[in-house]
Amino acid sequence: MLYGWMKSIIIYLILSGILVNLSPGSNYKKYIHFFTGLLLLVIMVEPITQLFNIGFVDLDKIMSDMSSGIYSYKGDEKEGISDYYELSVGDSISRYLKEEGFIVLKVEVITNEEYEILKCTINYDRTAGDNAGFDSEDMEYLKNKISDVYNVETDNIYIVNR
Repeated sequence: MLYGWMKSIIIYLILSGILVNLSPGSNYKKYIHFFTGLLLLVIMVEPITQLFNIGFVDLDKIMSDMSSGIYSYKGDEKEGISDYYELSVGDSISRYLKEEGFIVLKVEVITNEEYEILKCTINYDRTAGDNAGFDSEDMEYLKNKISDVYNVETDNIYIVNR
């Protein structure tokens, strides 16, 4: 942890020095110093937040997911919140199914404007792990459990073998 922190500071110092020296005029240097100073504060605070388990871990995960294209902003704030909610509920259902012994490949959730689940599609691999032992009764049991917990009609829950 300490080695990574020191490495981050050294890289920061090198890059900020290069950026300041390559700036086109003295007018921009004060802005560059301001923003690089803010970045230095973030780098300096990181070990403290990890020590107290406050952490930017969730923020780092969201930022990496955003850069990989998992989250997409469509221009409407409500749609962005809805997308994030759908991903969160899908992740929650996926964790629940893994606890039940399923090897889940993907869970897709579609909600309406009131954040009610309209459709839930669960893709799993029957050939992996303990999934081969699940029959139609087990599938109905899981649909009923998901229906009870997430308040969605069992007819709107689709369990698909991939």
